[in-house]
Amino acid sequence: MMAATLPDDEPTGPIITVAETKTTETVVEKTPEVDTSAKVPVHVMQRRFSTQKRLKKLDIQTLEYVYRRTKRPTNTMIDSIVHVTNLPRKRIVKWFEEKRAEEGVPGQRLPYQRSAPDAVQ
Repeated sequence: MMAATLPDDEPTGPIITVAETKTTETVVEKTPEVDTSAKVPVHVMQRRFSTQKRLKKLDIQTLEYVYRRTKRPTNTMIDSIVHVTNLPRKRIVKWFEEKRAEEGVPGQRLPYQRSAPDAVQ
């Protein structure tokens, strides 16, 4: 049926030609992905901290929590804080020193004194 509707003679109107367009292919190179989930040693993170001037809110909360428990943390406690916060050890020790000075905690520990025995008669 289609052939019956088409004219047999050529069209008399203007002839339109379609020019071929070339497609250009863009090549996108992927940069190698960096695995951010890899564990970075603490000393590398501490170098990054040197560019940071202020402590983060979470770091301050951690330090204040430990300070409320003890005014003078042990070396083991300081090591734990270093591991958790990735702050340099010197910065943590300095923070505790400044906090004790700010609150007026004596510089030296008072020696332990046994309470005087009550005289029982």
